[in-house]
Amino acid sequence: MSNRDPRRNCGPEKTTPIYVLKSPYPENNQFLQEDGKRNDKRSPLEIRKVYFGVSNISQAKGSSYVELGRTKVVCGVYGPKEIPPSNVFKSSGQVMCEVKVAPFSSFVRRSPVPDRQVKELSMQVKEALEAAIILDEYPKAQIDVFLTVVEDRGGVLGACVTAASLALCDADITMYDIVVGASTAWYNGQIYLDPSIEEEEYIATAAERQALCKGDGEVATASNGCLTVALMPLYANGQVATMVMSGSMTASQLQDGLDAALETCRKIYAIIKQVLLNRVKESDESSKAEQSE
Repeated sequence: MSNRDPRRNCGPEKTTPIYVLKSPYPENNQFLQEDGKRNDKRSPLEIRKVYFGVSNISQAKGSSYVELGRTKVVCGVYGPKEIPPSNVFKSSGQVMCEVKVAPFSSFVRRSPVPDRQVKELSMQVKEALEAAIILDEYPKAQIDVFLTVVEDRGGVLGACVTAASLALCDADITMYDIVVGASTAWYNGQIYLDPSIEEEEYIATAAERQALCKGDGEVATASNGCLTVALMPLYANGQVATMVMSGSMTASQLQDGLDAALETCRKIYAIIKQVLLNRVKESDESSKAEQSE
């Protein structure tokens, strides 16, 4: 007698992941389309659509939600709280930053255990936040920042830095300025703003081939690489909190790409500023309504 339930549409006993049957990356295996545009119909200097929200986690003192295209990041800030007793004495405050990547954030399921890439991401975000927070205002205290990458479709470092800075502002943490992250890429010497995950993978492969050519004594003909920068636009006339680069490019190309990334940070900064102003107005209106009742 069969154990199969005829009232249910049971799936097969053995299954194959969908990314094995069909690759999530473009089938033409080209960085650009025939009309010169990118695979998502953007021009080289066009960024993806962005969305910023605050106060989305009720248990946290400050929280934020950031969408950069299809990249989605949630951040929660707790504290400041007293530092646990330890042998190392520090009079200024400390920042504890932890980044977690959801197993379903990419096409291939990721392990819930943080790997080397996630640990490096946590350190890079922490470095940017320590440069922005006035730690002397919080002596012997610790500020906890928890980030969760819900979906990773490229530019995750810049999205995490922006989300953490926005959550810190929502938590009323004293800062020198808001930190905004943005990324840029080079492919065959051309600058492309806000690369997607497909473009990052394609450029990383091209950079590896270029490094192998250099090892064999061949002369590299083009520049391929990625750059992510975190900027405080109004503090010290635009101070860079952190910068991460991979690949190889000339000094002039690096300067041009850095200028383009910094200009993108300033544009995003204006949007974030308006989001925070709207949040303050909503808080004032709600408090006035409660007092009138």
